[in-house]
Amino acid sequence: MFLERLRDAYPNNAYVMESFDVTAQYTNVSNDSAMRAIFQLLVEHEGKIKMHGWSIQQLLALLKECLNCSIFRWAGKYCSQARGLAMGQGLAPSLAIAFMSRVEVPFSVSGRYSTADI
Repeated sequence: MFLERLRDAYPNNAYVMESFDVTAQYTNVSNDSAMRAIFQLLVEHEGKIKMHGWSIQQLLALLKECLNCSIFRWAGKYCSQARGLAMGQGLAPSLAIAFMSRVEVPFSVSGRYSTADI
C-alpha cells in the first residue's frame, strides 16, 4: 500500500515531503500557545490588518477573557474545559489554524521541525 511504497521511495533534492497528523487538535493547543500564535501573526502583519481602532494588546486582553470562559454543557451538567481550546468555542477553529501555521510554516520554509518559537 501507500506506506510500503513510501518506505521504498528514494526522493532527491527536487522533492519535499511533509506530513502533519494532529490528534485531538483543539485540546492539545493550550490557550497560552494560541495567544502567542495570534500575537505573532498580529505583529507580523501589523498595518495590513484592519483593527477597527483596537490595539494588539487590547485584542489579546479580549482574547484572553474569551479563552478563560470555557464553560460547556455535557450530559445535563455544566463543566469547564480544563485543558486546551474548548471545542464548542467559536474562536477554536481560527486559533487552531493560527497555532498550526506557527508549526508548519517554519518547518516548510527551513526544512527543520521546531516548536521552540511557539
